[in-house]
Amino acid sequence: MKKASTMLAMLQELDSHTDDRGGSQAKFLMYLAKNHPKPVLLKDAEEALSLTQGQVSRIARDFHSINSEGQPGKNLIDIQFDPYSPRTKLITLNKNGEAVLKKIFS
Repeated sequence: MKKASTMLAMLQELDSHTDDRGGSQAKFLMYLAKNHPKPVLLKDAEEALSLTQGQVSRIARDFHSINSEGQPGKNLIDIQFDPYSPRTKLITLNKNGEAVLKKIFS
């Protein structure tokens, strides 16, 4: 039972850094953390998390330094274009994202 309560506390802390209550943003952050420091393709995140392209794009913009409205975002990830395919975006946790996840899971 102690593990369950610890996991619940961690999930609640993670949820406090996300806007949605469906868990898509939390799953997205955990997927990036699992693959960190290797960059993740947006398309791979869509498939791995069973989310649509639109959902993943919105989540990525919310977690980037500037969101889709041009306002400051959560600044937890970096988005770069793939040098081999300019239409493809690569996502990684940045230092702020690493710090948030370390705080939650330590």
